[in-house]
Amino acid sequence: MRSIYQNITTRLLAQDEVKDLVGQNETYADADDQYAIRPGLLDEDDPYPGIVLALPSNVYDDDLPGVARYSKSTLEVRCLALSLNIAWALRDAVAYDSGAPMDSEGLHGYDTSGILSCQLQSDTEDAYEMSDDSDRLLYVVTSIYQLEIDEGEL
Repeated sequence: MRSIYQNITTRLLAQDEVKDLVGQNETYADADDQYAIRPGLLDEDDPYPGIVLALPSNVYDDDLPGVARYSKSTLEVRCLALSLNIAWALRDAVAYDSGAPMDSEGLHGYDTSGILSCQLQSDTEDAYEMSDDSDRLLYVVTSIYQLEIDEGEL
């Protein structure tokens, strides 16, 4: 799973619009690690907006013994921000970069060595009260992508 996260994170860091919007945590020495794009959870001191990646399901196609494993996975991309408009802008940057939905430079339609297909399936939005005793809300736009993966190529 780690290599899938690395592959997706590398793709997101190649998208200028994502890098322009996502927060940076300057406590990290590596410039790419400074961007608030993490698997599972943001780090405690990561600023908003941020992106959280999760792979809640992975179904393997093991029909052919001795052949590289193919799988169909669900990727959740959560765009977190202190403004609903910014959460949606980050979602659009992730999905399409600066391209149109049918001419995407983002995750939607992404394919590379190991990831054979990445298709946006749905979006949801939520708002949560911050745990810092403020009246602020954290807005989360969650996008669901379906991935087809050749694990032999990751």
